[in-house]
Amino acid sequence: MTKEGLEKIAMPSKYYLMVTDTCNCRCEYCYHSPSQESMGTEILKASIEQILGLAENPMFLWYGGEPMLAGQEFYEKIIEFQNDKNCRNLIQTNLTIDDPAFLKFLLKNKFTISTSIDGPQRIHDQNRRYSLSSGSPFEDTMENVSLLKTLGQTPWAICVISKSNVNVPDEIYEFFNQKGINVRFCPEIANMDRITSEQYIPFIREVHELWRLPTNRIKISNFSKAAETIRIKRPVECDNMKNCLQDNLGIATNGDVYPCNRFVGREDFKLGNMLNGLEAVFNSEKYLELSQRSKLLCGDSRYSPYSHGGCMFNALVQSGDWRQIDEFVPASEFIISLFNRGGSR
Repeated sequence: MTKEGLEKIAMPSKYYLMVTDTCNCRCEYCYHSPSQESMGTEILKASIEQILGLAENPMFLWYGGEPMLAGQEFYEKIIEFQNDKNCRNLIQTNLTIDDPAFLKFLLKNKFTISTSIDGPQRIHDQNRRYSLSSGSPFEDTMENVSLLKTLGQTPWAICVISKSNVNVPDEIYEFFNQKGINVRFCPEIANMDRITSEQYIPFIREVHELWRLPTNRIKISNFSKAAETIRIKRPVECDNMKNCLQDNLGIATNGDVYPCNRFVGREDFKLGNMLNGLEAVFNSEKYLELSQRSKLLCGDSRYSPYSHGGCMFNALVQSGDWRQIDEFVPASEFIISLFNRGGSR
């Protein structure tokens, strides 16, 4: 298939590359199985060349495991292979690694640094623990957050909403607002004892009310994306898109390609391998099958054009069938409704 032919598919803008499967933490709700596998130079080079050769202004998102465990030399190779193309790079790290020089290198090379914080220490350390050592991941993460602030960048944080924090939205919001950390909220989906959409909606409602106050200092990506969805009249969250494969792909340490980073390692959802090229991925039967999910749901009146049945990974975890509707669709539509009636600041 020619590049012109691929443009009709709508090339994904985001590429999640799994730098390493190794992790120094064992978070209670993690859906990724740790191992000792890491991405080699051949896969890294092929992935970057394929993406830059076909995608326009792509976003490289470096994930794990814990991606900082790959070491600074790995990221030096990234910069080398990107060949001064002014690429957009983001690293999703738990920020527990004590390596100021590495962090300075990432900032020097314009990496956005995103971390994971579930709230104050008493909440954060309930579900986030070190795998082999003692100590507080929270304390180490916040020490690096402080370092990044002194270097001129405040990291974004993913905050997983679980039974540990869903009932204290005011405490969670005030923590991030006082620390001046921008945040994205994600409901826990991995555990059997996970929260429901009915529990998540009141949390979001309370956070939204606090966020609208004049004392607000932070950005919340759930809200900015909902506002953008209303503005352009189509979803910008991958969870809500008609075909999320047109927004992102996940690339495993061995070069195998999946719909996103959440699916990595699930062989039933493998789309191809970067060594065989992205064109083969877009021509694969699995890619075409997964791309049709919204059509399978088109007769269901429970979702609107702004949600399209929700996240198919969530649906897979919840029901065992990616073709079903994500149970968090009502929560997604609630967030959008806040801005459909003027919920911006």
